[in-house]
Amino acid sequence: MAQAEAPFGAVFDGMEGLTDTSNEKALHDSIGYSRAVGRNGRAEQALDEEMLMRDEYVQQLTTKSVKDWRKMADKLRKEFSRTVLARSSYNRNMRVLNFLSLNTYFQVDGAIKPGNLQSAEHFLQIYAIVDPENAEHAYLTGVVRMRQGRPKEAIQALQNALKLKFKDAARLEADPEFASIRSEADFVQLLDDIRKAE
Repeated sequence: MAQAEAPFGAVFDGMEGLTDTSNEKALHDSIGYSRAVGRNGRAEQALDEEMLMRDEYVQQLTTKSVKDWRKMADKLRKEFSRTVLARSSYNRNMRVLNFLSLNTYFQVDGAIKPGNLQSAEHFLQIYAIVDPENAEHAYLTGVVRMRQGRPKEAIQALQNALKLKFKDAARLEADPEFASIRSEADFVQLLDDIRKAE
């Protein structure tokens, strides 16, 4: 039985700071506006095509390899010309990538909770491909490395998160995933560096 679609705000509550949702909100508003005031058929068709693209890409999160995802993300990012139509396609593709960033975040989180680290690893690699500048994939890589018993690599992942502008020292300090390394010199230094960057 299909579930009723949750309001946009309810779906993304708690996502503040994890990734940029401004394009998602703009798209949501434009869909509502288009359907409410009856914009011309081409605008609504473009929105429907974008939703179809999203669905197709989400289905491929589990079926395509990381190598395939590198190619697909590069294709989505490529702007072929400066025409209005090309800019429109480029902006659409960026919205699709933002959507995929949110989706892969949820896939990683959903895999980590039950300890399915192989799936988490797969989705983390795709997350880093579709949203390379988002610090969250590096932070979650640190969580996975701790679960794998690889604390040195966890700290390296967290250092990468800092390079990607991770600034939530309180979250890192309180996270039970890192309790066993909290007193390690590298971890203490990392926390200090994050506080300085806040």
